[in-house]
Amino acid sequence: ADNLTTCNTVLDTKMHTLQKGMHSAMILMLLVAAVIILLIIFQGSLTAIGLFLLSGTTVTLLVSGIILPMLDIEAKIAKLYFTILDHPIVFENQILFFQSKSISDLVRLLLDSDEVKMIFVGILLVMFSIIFPTLKLIATTMYFYSKSIIGDNPITRFFALKSTKWSMADVFVVSIFMAYLGLDGVVSSELKHLEAKSTPMNVITTNATHLEVGFFLFLGFVLTSFVLALMVERKRKKD
Repeated sequence: ADNLTTCNTVLDTKMHTLQKGMHSAMILMLLVAAVIILLIIFQGSLTAIGLFLLSGTTVTLLVSGIILPMLDIEAKIAKLYFTILDHPIVFENQILFFQSKSISDLVRLLLDSDEVKMIFVGILLVMFSIIFPTLKLIATTMYFYSKSIIGDNPITRFFALKSTKWSMADVFVVSIFMAYLGLDGVVSSELKHLEAKSTPMNVITTNATHLEVGFFLFLGFVLTSFVLALMVERKRKKD
């Protein structure tokens, strides 16, 4: 029992340290993005250095938002105790359900499915959350630097200036947030139902469903890419 308690304590400490580091890095990345955007706005126009910094920040937010977990769903029994023959029986921290998924995890899961509709959804997810944003960043850079046919053609202008309306990245963020609210409500309701129906046993349940750093980083990418498109368009109009 002592070894188990020590092991749980060590694992909890390491997990807390890792989570704290991830959250600190997330806050730092978002603050850097906000500072760069504010400096560009106060400067009045987008320079080559400003484009490099903002594009680099946007790429970092995109990659991090795709790789890191976006949503954790956890339902557990914090404490279950009852009495048998005058002897108390206690169970603690019994996990009922846990899932932690990033965009890349979800894409891999969908594409590995045997169902055609799941593969189709996975392909759409790749297109709208990875391919479209990547093409948008490339086209924005080309549109800023080149005034020839390479940087000034309908395809480049579409991805640089108009694809924000069609990339669906913002819709994806809203969908994840709504899914979080819905799942949080469902899990809480089911756990309360379990507590109410568990007599003569005593059950204490815990709902730990929450948004993870990947969600906020991907949200930061959506906002910075939108600002980037606006600043590039304004710069070209001035030129």
